[in-house]
Amino acid sequence: MDGLKINRISIPCKNKIILSDSFIPLEPGKVIGITGANGSGKTTLLRYLAGVRGYYAEGLDISIEWLPENLKSKLLSNVAYLAQTPRDNLITRYVEDEIFFSLQAEGLTIKQSQGRIDKVVGVLGLESLRTKKNTDLSEGEAQKVALAEALSRKVSLALLDEPTAYLDSDNKKAFFTALRAFITMNPNCRVIVASHDQEVLDACSNKIYTIEDTQLIETQSCSPDKLVTLDKWSCSANRGNETPAIIADRVSYSHDHHNVLEEISILAKEGALTALIGKNGVGKTTLLKILAGLIQKNVKGSVKYFNQDIKLLDDIWPDAVYMLFQQPKDSILEQTVRDELELNSIFWGGCVQSSVEKSEELMGILHDWGISPDDKTATLSTGQKKVLSMVPAICRESEVVIWDEPFSAVDKELRMRISDIISDSINHGKTFIVSDHDEELWVSGGAYVIHPWRTT
Repeated sequence: MDGLKINRISIPCKNKIILSDSFIPLEPGKVIGITGANGSGKTTLLRYLAGVRGYYAEGLDISIEWLPENLKSKLLSNVAYLAQTPRDNLITRYVEDEIFFSLQAEGLTIKQSQGRIDKVVGVLGLESLRTKKNTDLSEGEAQKVALAEALSRKVSLALLDEPTAYLDSDNKKAFFTALRAFITMNPNCRVIVASHDQEVLDACSNKIYTIEDTQLIETQSCSPDKLVTLDKWSCSANRGNETPAIIADRVSYSHDHHNVLEEISILAKEGALTALIGKNGVGKTTLLKILAGLIQKNVKGSVKYFNQDIKLLDDIWPDAVYMLFQQPKDSILEQTVRDELELNSIFWGGCVQSSVEKSEELMGILHDWGISPDDKTATLSTGQKKVLSMVPAICRESEVVIWDEPFSAVDKELRMRISDIISDSINHGKTFIVSDHDEELWVSGGAYVIHPWRTT
């Protein structure tokens, strides 16, 4: 049978075996789903297969069964690889140039590429973004552009790492349509999709494998025509008191002569959870950055912190509000886990000695997620980086924590742990403001839901 026979894959810098003695049956025109806990090695596997620099030279012992020996060296030029972090896929300045850039690998001119570009742009709903700068895209929009780039190519192997992690429900459905069109265009292509989202894997995979204890275990064979249903997320936190912690009053923001937000008004109660729900590109991240005081230029309207204008609170504002970014790596500054914790411990209050002791206590918590003190932060999985980045948000004295997409690219166990941490922190008086794509996740429990694209 065609497929990948994996004798050994390890992480060179950690000397940790990810997979051994495993076989992935890859058939032309079929999709294999790969799942597993955060840090189990899904991204490492795909990076190895894609030949990403730093992953291909060491620790690899793979037999590619469907390729003749004389063609194996050409595999890397015939792979479409979607990296887990959307912006890691983008190279050019504008959206349409980005999609064309990938087709240049096939030796196509713009004229020859136009039909494919138009098709994938139409399926993924990118028409309004064609002339937009990549730097102006939201994370979800960046993921759509990266998908368009990968799914417009004619290749033998497609590797998609968390392809829907930053997409709302409508754009997830567009991804399924685009994937089917891609397979129709590439009937001999093998596709591997790595994801934590079981519903997504059920909807697009012919077979699903779980990475567990260095083995690939077939967990389910399913129909790729299943509809996706999303689990609701329940928060056991209290609903806070009536004191407004943050009030945004008719906030508008424009960038490059483009209106991003128009007269948005929200109220976040002290000691409660406020969820900002919206589709990709409506401005959730921008609004959170305004609430955190990170964007002030070209902002109209007012933002008040306990009834005081944030513009007058420069001395206390950095300590009063803490923001966790959508990509956890943007919150991590040091090269090792220990150094990162000790850096953050300076801001937790108390003497240096007590802060270091506190960081040592946290090592036990991190150990539960497979994170060691001497681990290089760059080698952590996205889920592990999310665990590390949320530690200072819990330990600092900040009264308000703003968290952009806390549940993206995490497994169910970590999702529940994050929800418990949010609930516990709120019950101890912290105020949380978070963003998400899907309102269904926030219907139940103690969440106060706001639609930022509407005036409320």
